[in-house]
Amino acid sequence: VLIFGAAFNGVIQLACPYFPYYFTKELGIPMSAVAIWSMISNFGCLLTVGMWGRYMDKCGSPIHILRLSCYFVCLSPLPYLFRSPDIIKWIAPFEFFTNGVTWAGLYVAMTALVFQAAPEGKNVSYFSVYAAVCGVTCALFTLLGGRMVDWLSPFGGFRALWVIGAGLRFAVLITVGRLVFRPSALTRR
Repeated sequence: VLIFGAAFNGVIQLACPYFPYYFTKELGIPMSAVAIWSMISNFGCLLTVGMWGRYMDKCGSPIHILRLSCYFVCLSPLPYLFRSPDIIKWIAPFEFFTNGVTWAGLYVAMTALVFQAAPEGKNVSYFSVYAAVCGVTCALFTLLGGRMVDWLSPFGGFRALWVIGAGLRFAVLITVGRLVFRPSALTRR
């Protein structure tokens, strides 16, 4: 769970922090629109986090929620391959809302997995280690993403980063995710 969480969150941060910059500086979309889209994302999270929690309580296994969430997170950079600000302005509100819904599910599932993996009485320690390791990998991948935009400028810059970011998200999901998604991994505990 620790390896998957760190790897998946890391590759997400390869591209994620650069969307506002791309929208405002590259496409000339006003910051007010980007701020509203962020608010829409938070609203999607707020509306559905309770639903995800109830579903988690009902089904008892976070794997299904995690799988659904991860697939959407893998695809989320791809709509922004369009270079037209007019197209982006139509896509972004829906994608940001859906992204908020997805992130709520991802957080509920990963939190449940960390607590399931922790021995009795060690939940806080395990969760702290998980948060710290994810924080370090996210910071490193954010720095790498910034460097990659420079390196990829002859090949499309940010748009190339969106494709590579989506590809790496799928690669982590398929390879490292197999360790988490194996039914035997949870039943052995």
